[in-house]
Amino acid sequence: MSNVAPLTPPDDDRVSITWNAETLELVEDFGSTWHDVQKKRKALNTKVDAKKAALIEQGMDGAALKAVIAFSKLTPEEQIAFDETYIFARRAMGFPVQLDMITAMLQNDAVSVDRKGKPE
Repeated sequence: MSNVAPLTPPDDDRVSITWNAETLELVEDFGSTWHDVQKKRKALNTKVDAKKAALIEQGMDGAALKAVIAFSKLTPEEQIAFDETYIFARRAMGFPVQLDMITAMLQNDAVSVDRKGKPE
């Protein structure tokens, strides 16, 4: 394919694009790759959503699962700051810090909890 006129006039301050075979191929490859990635992402999201739904079905809280995933991406220093901020903010907003529940769950992995995270 031969070069054709730029998309913008030569005296325009914007960047002009010259259409040629290489540019067209790059655009086609970009579009194809983008669509392939979107399909794969959709399939992966479907798998993750199914696993999350199974955990919610078992009584887990979806917001807590999302929070723990975000927490897992933090550095150790950021995790400490998160924990300290979380406890401080709960107290400041008048929500109790349920240390007895946390201690019981750590001592006995088999503790059964209801949908609100309280031991049954």
